[in-house]
Amino acid sequence: MEVITHWAGNIVSYLVFLTVLTGLLPAHKYEKYIRLFAGCILLLIVLKPLTDGLRLEERLNYLFTSLSFENEAGELKSEMDEDKRADLIFQMQQILVDDAAVLIDGYYNSSMIYSKKVGSAHIHTADYYWLSTEITPAE
Repeated sequence: MEVITHWAGNIVSYLVFLTVLTGLLPAHKYEKYIRLFAGCILLLIVLKPLTDGLRLEERLNYLFTSLSFENEAGELKSEMDEDKRADLIFQMQQILVDDAAVLIDGYYNSSMIYSKKVGSAHIHTADYYWLSTEITPAE
């Protein structure tokens, strides 16, 4: 229920902001462009719960990074300059490092302590043996 309330609040806030913005415009000659842009943003806000549920953002990000990696690999095959090759290899390495970080950090958070008396003990599935100073008594 909280998610629906937050979603509806986002829509109402955006519509109020849009009303104030169109009221402050001195001339109406750009109003149709602003309405087109605002309609696209409103569509994204309305569809946000659907994209979250289907994890479309993660899928699109994965497709983009894999296409970027393939593009860099294609450029590397045709590039002969050593400095440019080194730069391309560095960019490819960065794509792989970012991808690995998503694999480790992208999983759900779990808790290693099942007591309401301890807070901030959330860990990633890859960090079962990692303890930190952020673990504090719950209030």
